[in-house]
Amino acid sequence: MAKNHYTDEFKQQIVGLYKMGQTPEQLVNDYQIGKSTVCKWAHQFSNSGSFKAKDNRTLEENEIIQLRKKVKLEWQHFLGHFLYRHLFSKSNWR
Repeated sequence: MAKNHYTDEFKQQIVGLYKMGQTPEQLVNDYQIGKSTVCKWAHQFSNSGSFKAKDNRTLEENEIIQLRKKVKLEWQHFLGHFLYRHLFSKSNWR
């Protein structure tokens, strides 16, 4: 199933209608979007005023992402040195 991409303006329109009292079910019927999508947009916008995932993460989630990036870079660095030493050491050229 293809993933739909909606503009922030459209999302704000849906959230505005939701805040004015339309139910998620009404919005689903009128705009052919998922109920969970309506609820997610309303939650995101009320939390941060943004629909971007990075703007809606907790401090802990951001810290985990940064630590994963650091570990990945360190692992790549280690593997690069390990492979270089073992593939190109003089003992392999005899």
